[in-house]
Amino acid sequence: MGGVKDMAAYRGPVDQAPSLPTREGRRGTREVRHALIEAAAGLFATKGYSGTGTKEIATAAGTSETTIYRQFGSKSELFSAAVAEPFDDFLTEYEQFFSQAMQREDWTDQVITERSIERLYHHLRAQRNSVLAMIYVHADPSAAEAAERARERIEAFFTALHEIGLRRWRHEPQSIDADRLPLIHRFLVAIVLTMAALDSWFMPSGENRPDEATLLNAITSFVLRGTIDQSHKGVRAVSVVDQLERLTALHSAGALTDEEFTVAKTRVLNS
Repeated sequence: MGGVKDMAAYRGPVDQAPSLPTREGRRGTREVRHALIEAAAGLFATKGYSGTGTKEIATAAGTSETTIYRQFGSKSELFSAAVAEPFDDFLTEYEQFFSQAMQREDWTDQVITERSIERLYHHLRAQRNSVLAMIYVHADPSAAEAAERARERIEAFFTALHEIGLRRWRHEPQSIDADRLPLIHRFLVAIVLTMAALDSWFMPSGENRPDEATLLNAITSFVLRGTIDQSHKGVRAVSVVDQLERLTALHSAGALTDEEFTVAKTRVLNS
């Protein structure tokens, strides 16, 4: 990847940071914080970390520079929030969605994956500037500390996402290889993120450009056949013995209750 000066060509068009002239006194703390994150994401995405000043962010958000330090403590923490909080927000919504999906017997891996990809795509599409700011930081050595803070938060996002995936696996162990879940989640997010934020680079153009439904269907099909469908050609199916060994290990480690272990073991043996 090129230096900072090359990033404009790499990113493609980006929305400018929002101008929010409303005086802070008319907004609550939450609204001011949101305005700062929105403004910071837009500016970081277009000008990079070192090229963006806290005064410029405050002006774009319609507030004072001191508010940034009062709300976030530093420019580094503001960058971390601007990049990572969209993932945190998605996780909160996704946990609610997944809990509801787990209670429905008619929701298969196909349906859950399809709806999950759709939700993630729309969320990242709406937060495109945050994604582009995350990409931009790799070309800015002065942002190393801020990037590490953001990376730690996104790593926590993947840890939580993995735990959600394990809930599905515990419910139906034969459906997926639990050992592959961390990579599956990362591949899925990377694919959706790329298509949501860098579509002008990676999507076909003109008449060959797919509509949103076709794109999401293609991503879902790829994820299911390439990661979840263990019977797909070239992918080794997980044996019953392997599944039972993993269930036993989780049970011994306290990750499964006695009831969960019994239910999961029965499903494996009857699959």
